[in-house]
Amino acid sequence: MAETKLNGFKDQKWSLHGMTALVTGGTRGIGYAIAEELAEFGASVHICARNQQDYTAEDVSRIMGTNFESSFHLCQLAHPLLKASGYGSIVFISSIASLKASPYISAYASSKGAMNQFTKNVALEWAKDNIRANSVAPGFVETELLDSITESIDEGKKIVEAMISQTPAGRIGEPKDISAMVAFLCLPVASYITGQILAVDGGYII
Repeated sequence: MAETKLNGFKDQKWSLHGMTALVTGGTRGIGYAIAEELAEFGASVHICARNQQDYTAEDVSRIMGTNFESSFHLCQLAHPLLKASGYGSIVFISSIASLKASPYISAYASSKGAMNQFTKNVALEWAKDNIRANSVAPGFVETELLDSITESIDEGKKIVEAMISQTPAGRIGEPKDISAMVAFLCLPVASYITGQILAVDGGYII
């Protein structure tokens, strides 16, 4: 009997049964991989690769609006539902660009840095409502977004190849590498993890 109860406890802690998930960016890449396991809500991610001095005010506003402000306002809308559920878990998709500087993506990196700080504030303010917030910071992942970067700048492919060569895992990431971490953070077994920025990058930032 004791063993049965223990197994039941383990199953509940490792199960998403009965939970509802809202996945943004669910049409391709990382969002699509997550959506296959959970649920899907279409959105997008915006990146603009260029020298810092070449960014326009419109570029910066668009990047911040898409990558940061949308998450900010979506959380405001979702808070009543998350609170009512009695168990809320928010997982943002950040980037290692927010943890280690890379060329040509200063505005994108800044938007993800803002998301990292927002993660910590949400975790602090909403803990009383039993809502957790964490960010997953992917390394280089084989998605259309990465393809757009390599195609938009002359040295794009060389930069990506150089960064992969500095990755201890020795390979580029796959969307499923990221979706697995996101799914884990949604599980009850991760209930003591909040306010964290978790790099999933094959060891690149070390």
